[in-house]
Amino acid sequence: MSTSAQNQSIENVSIPDVLNAGIPAIIQNIRAAQRRVSCDDLTARFFDNAVQSAEMLHAQLIDVYNAEADSHNSLVDAAENMQLDLGLKGKEIEELQLEIEHLKRQQQDAIDDATHDANQRADNAERISIELETKLNEMTAMVELRNSQISTLKSQYKEIMKLDPFNLEKRYNKAKSERQELRKQVADLNQQLKKTIKDASEARVAFANKKAEVTALVNENAKFATLKKEMYGITERRFPASKLHPTLGQISFFPRLLAYGISSPKEFNNERPYIVSKLDFAYQFCCDMGYAIDIRINEWLMPNFQPLA
Repeated sequence: MSTSAQNQSIENVSIPDVLNAGIPAIIQNIRAAQRRVSCDDLTARFFDNAVQSAEMLHAQLIDVYNAEADSHNSLVDAAENMQLDLGLKGKEIEELQLEIEHLKRQQQDAIDDATHDANQRADNAERISIELETKLNEMTAMVELRNSQISTLKSQYKEIMKLDPFNLEKRYNKAKSERQELRKQVADLNQQLKKTIKDASEARVAFANKKAEVTALVNENAKFATLKKEMYGITERRFPASKLHPTLGQISFFPRLLAYGISSPKEFNNERPYIVSKLDFAYQFCCDMGYAIDIRINEWLMPNFQPLA
């Protein structure tokens, strides 16, 4: 593609136009995913929050786009109002940045709430598991007690048969009835014991699942923090400056301090072997068109500039 074709593409399509066309499609996809996925109230609330945030951002982008159009018309009608319009635009950009920071804080708060809720559910599952194990031990002790009572009744029945032969049939029927009742109680206790064992097993599985969810949330939070650090560096796009290009329009530039080192090119190391190959930090000079320059230095603070696309 020639240089003139690239310039024409940049002039005809702006970032607000792309976002204005893309955000409604994103909202529709989120709603479609929400209708097709079965989820609990918390996950549904996450979907709704995502859609509301996208709609809010869409409305703000439309406002910014309209404000930029008004600013452009004002510049054409009256050049003397340029400084005032630039001041207004700077204020709007600052408000948009504050709104973005607010959305980031809301997202982090949602992650923290989800982590706290998962921890509470895991604690409840652990408590239920302990209670079921306690009930299981109580049922086991009760079954052993009933078995001991049955053995005692059998011994008493034998002794009664020896001591009172005249009432043998009456006492035999009574002991038999008591033994049948005890057997029924033992059978009922065995059923309760089986149910308690099953409930305890299900509680252990639920506890393991909740614990895995908590671990996944903690890992996801750590990945988000690492990704944020890699994307924005230490400076997070502070000290921006904008310049008007005669053909490309308004372009913003900003420095960025990275929290990790970058290697020097091999050919530069061969030419200057005393160049530091990698430091614990690095500087970049960037613009909003997607271009950047890595700034590397050696022990003598001699710079090397490496353009990045």
